[in-house]
Amino acid sequence: MGGPAAGGTSTAARKAYARLVNAVHTCSKKTKTENEISFSDADLDNLILPHDDALVLTMLVPNWEVKKILVANESSADILYYHAFQKMMIGDDRLKPANSNLFGFSGEVVKVEGQIELPVLVGEPPCQAFTMVNFLVVRATSVYNAILGRPVESLPIELLDLRDELRGTQPAEDLISIPLCPDDDEKVALIGSSLSSSIQRHLTKFLQDNADVFAWAPVDMPGIDPEISTHRLGVDSTCKPVKQKRRHFAFERRLAIKEEVERLLKADFIQEIQYPDWLANIVLVKKTNGKWRTC
Repeated sequence: MGGPAAGGTSTAARKAYARLVNAVHTCSKKTKTENEISFSDADLDNLILPHDDALVLTMLVPNWEVKKILVANESSADILYYHAFQKMMIGDDRLKPANSNLFGFSGEVVKVEGQIELPVLVGEPPCQAFTMVNFLVVRATSVYNAILGRPVESLPIELLDLRDELRGTQPAEDLISIPLCPDDDEKVALIGSSLSSSIQRHLTKFLQDNADVFAWAPVDMPGIDPEISTHRLGVDSTCKPVKQKRRHFAFERRLAIKEEVERLLKADFIQEIQYPDWLANIVLVKKTNGKWRTC
């Protein structure tokens, strides 16, 4: 996309942009950075090699999880498509007027509904990046929800690295380990050391007398009365069910899926059944402790 971001709306702004592009600068020695972006074999899941797939991201814009954001270095504007803008429930009154139109890759003119500056958060805890992006909102058909072009690459990005803070998190006081089951040393509870001896004694007896309410594994949870809590899928009956194509997972992920499925089968939480109408793949999310969360 080409448009106002490639210099501006005035003749003077476009001339200044052209002088900046054609200027020759002496590059100083690049300083080293500790924040590296790297890819491993785990990122090759679901890819047919060799590949030339586009870089597509998921970001929070603003506080909404927006998927299918295309990173396009050849685009001179940051685009937010109107169908995605509407779902953010921001309101057209927040749009500022744009004085010129965009030009597509094939030269067609794309009308700009307006422009809006929104906060963008990318990454997952404990390492995230935040910046403000001036999006041009366009009403056009696209498989993507937004396009990040060259303007966002030149913006100052604040890196939010919480790893040191997470490592330094400590309990407010020293804790005392209380055994709950005399025949199992691993089943313990932790109580504060600053409690008086009388309270510690009564609390210890209370926890040991009610040790059966603790669940140490899925098999320890026999089930919940459906009258208390029931989980169901909020499926629209008017929509056509979809069977997702089977994903091929890396060896480490396959082991995590197998372990979780066997644990849930043993606890009678799930059962094998045939889905003639719809089917969804398992989603794995790596936790901060290195283990996998299975969804």
